[in-house]
Amino acid sequence: MLTFSPTEPVEIKLKGKIGQDFLIIRSRHNKSSYKLPIFRKKNIHTVRFWAQKEGEYFYFLAGKKHIFKVRIYRGRNQLILNGPLITKANYLTFANHEPLFPLIDTWWYGLSIRTKWSDFVRLVKKRKKQGFNMVMMVVGIPPEIEVFSPYAGNEGGQFLNKKGKINDQYFIEVDKKVKYLVDNGIIPMLLGGWGWQISVLGLPVIKKIWREIVSRYHAWPVIFCLCGEADLLKTPVEENLEQNQTYRQLKKLIFKSASIYKIAKLFRGLSQNNKNLHHQVSQWNKIGGYVKDLLPSPRLLTVHVHQPKTAMEIFSDPFWLDINTIQSGHSWHNAGFMVETILKHSSGNRLFINLEPWYEQILGRFGADKQRYAFWLSVLSGAKGFAYGANGIWQMSKKGENFLSHWGKADWQKALSYPGATQIGLGKKYLKQFSWWNIKPLEEVIFPHWEKDHLQYPLAASLGKEFLMVYFPSVKTKNYRINFSKASNYSFFWISPLTLKTIQTDNHSGKIENIHVPERTLNSDLLLVVKKGQ
Repeated sequence: MLTFSPTEPVEIKLKGKIGQDFLIIRSRHNKSSYKLPIFRKKNIHTVRFWAQKEGEYFYFLAGKKHIFKVRIYRGRNQLILNGPLITKANYLTFANHEPLFPLIDTWWYGLSIRTKWSDFVRLVKKRKKQGFNMVMMVVGIPPEIEVFSPYAGNEGGQFLNKKGKINDQYFIEVDKKVKYLVDNGIIPMLLGGWGWQISVLGLPVIKKIWREIVSRYHAWPVIFCLCGEADLLKTPVEENLEQNQTYRQLKKLIFKSASIYKIAKLFRGLSQNNKNLHHQVSQWNKIGGYVKDLLPSPRLLTVHVHQPKTAMEIFSDPFWLDINTIQSGHSWHNAGFMVETILKHSSGNRLFINLEPWYEQILGRFGADKQRYAFWLSVLSGAKGFAYGANGIWQMSKKGENFLSHWGKADWQKALSYPGATQIGLGKKYLKQFSWWNIKPLEEVIFPHWEKDHLQYPLAASLGKEFLMVYFPSVKTKNYRINFSKASNYSFFWISPLTLKTIQTDNHSGKIENIHVPERTLNSDLLLVVKKGQ
């Protein structure tokens, strides 16, 4: 009898003739069973399995019963000790009920040849130190390059070989990086490509990719994400028509009194784009159902979207969607959409995460102050997680290379030292002392307060019955009205969002109607924590 003492998923090599696509593994001590998809590793049929309980397991192959024993994991990796990730109400928790606030970094090219192993190790060590616990990476083809671009592969080659079969060597390199992340306490969020690619590669190929992803990584503590920008065509059709090339051509022709024929042709082009987009989303919806059905054990599944809508709205509340998402995008004008959408949807029964707010220094903008803005306003709006990105790191661009330079000059080594990542990492660590999963926005507590037309006004939220938190994006006046319904003893802690250190403490008794912000904080952002006494 084989005995496994796992420090990672059990890997079972299947010998002899294999006439099946799945292997059913059952526990000898209870009725638990797992339908595991079989994949090939170094030309050997293989399955991966993570047993949640110690004991004996068995499977049948070619009419023969095989028994193996799994010992309990005795290591120190909390990702494995805590069990699989699940959603509880609208936040993440492990199977042992340990809450998790996901702080996510964006490495779209992290699994490609653009991210060498030594660079990957450096990224992991830096982000781990800063408090990040999740990373988004694309398996297959990252964004903004052609199918089978040299940058889509890694040291093992492209994900598909010339005959259209899965390239095992590519996935061996992916295995190495996934394991290293997990060993360092960072959860991989794995995407199966980019939205428009399903129209080029076709549904069968995308299914093949996802079968390989699930087969290899379902036994790891991962989150699966269908794709990036599921609702974006290769030629973008954006909500903002002024940015749409076809619309601009149409507008130009109209003002030039062009022929009805030319105008009608462009209208047909817009209509066809809408049909193509609808078809693309419906294809990814099918993949979502396919992946969910393929999973041998519960794993969370989500999708990254492009339009200023939620994933639930774009996919019409699909059964496979465990985490609702938006992309607020790389424009300051989208700040209102970001906060309003989180306020509206974060109290629902699904975890809600903005998977793409503005990246730090993208287009030469959005420095550390805007990163703090996005983080704290998202949190106080009710988001139970936050995704960060740094221009240069998401595409792993080197100094002077000009790779995807339409997003601005980029140097990943310089981007690694951007201060925004450190500051929101401190913010996440600071939140851990509170019951952050109980955050409830209380817009009317402070006045003036945040509104879509007043993006720099403060926003307040409660953290249970004892604490209130207020973020001031920019202190414009010393005096604010505050609405506490009951008289009590209150401690006011004025905190720097840059360092998360207290810069002033005030104590108040009775009913409070007005507060005075420390004068030296004018024109800077500020965090206020109010503790209610007995």
